[in-house]
Amino acid sequence: MILSRLNRYEDPKGKVYAIYDQNLMNKDMGIFNKDAPDANYMVLTSDNKAPCLEAGQLVFNTISGECAIVSEEHSGAILPYNFTRIEVDKSRIYPRYLMYWFNQSPQALKQLHLFKQGGSMIKKITHHQLQELEISLPPLEKQKVIGNLAYKRTKLKYLKDRRAYLMDQYLSAIIFKEEQ
Repeated sequence: MILSRLNRYEDPKGKVYAIYDQNLMNKDMGIFNKDAPDANYMVLTSDNKAPCLEAGQLVFNTISGECAIVSEEHSGAILPYNFTRIEVDKSRIYPRYLMYWFNQSPQALKQLHLFKQGGSMIKKITHHQLQELEISLPPLEKQKVIGNLAYKRTKLKYLKDRRAYLMDQYLSAIIFKEEQ
């Protein structure tokens, strides 16, 4: 959805929507960024046609080639044009496995890299190219093991990065307090 096509509503009675962008996606992917800006918001009328996300949905960034599972925190955010939802049959594909596959598997990274080799200035992966991807699918139980392991490793890295940042903040506060 191209955001400029939405009818903005300046009245405070309108509904406030977050705009799902790369920063929100990074957070959903488990990437800690101490400098991440706050989300962007827009106020719309209640009868708007904006595509909104729900927690648990898979989202793919057509420019970066990254995939995330929308968190509860970002449920209800508007999905802009450079992102697309990926619908999966959960009886055949485990969402965390698919997120791992897009973001970390050599097979996916190679295919996505080839798609981005096109001639345009903005290297964007099309819906057709997404449909053409050859995705290796192990049995569902193995997908769950792989997906959950990748998720837990990412979560652990996020927590370690956040802890390091908070420790630096704490130590800075202590050092500067002692100097006064």
